[in-house]
Amino acid sequence: MTAPVHAITRLNIAVVKTNPLGLATTVEGEVGTPGWSGFALDHRIYIVPPPDGIYEADMVGVPPGGGVADVVTPFFYDETWAPFPADLKGLKVYSATNDLIVALE
Repeated sequence: MTAPVHAITRLNIAVVKTNPLGLATTVEGEVGTPGWSGFALDHRIYIVPPPDGIYEADMVGVPPGGGVADVVTPFFYDETWAPFPADLKGLKVYSATNDLIVALE
């Protein structure tokens, strides 16, 4: 079962020339223990697109089972979202303790 990561420290997005066009997304952050796996951006689904063009996602992963020492551990995740919404102007990503927003340039 997935859970939100502890914190996000960096978020970058860029359009990449795939067919169809893709949105390359890179997320860096921290989890509270070693051994996390299965990181993913859980993109929120909209009935009506956001009026400001800022789409949202939750940064999640699979925490380790059993007893693990509390040690802040960095993670790195990247994906290409294709196709992404044509009206996307930015991306806001949430963690358990913060969120970051970045505009599409």
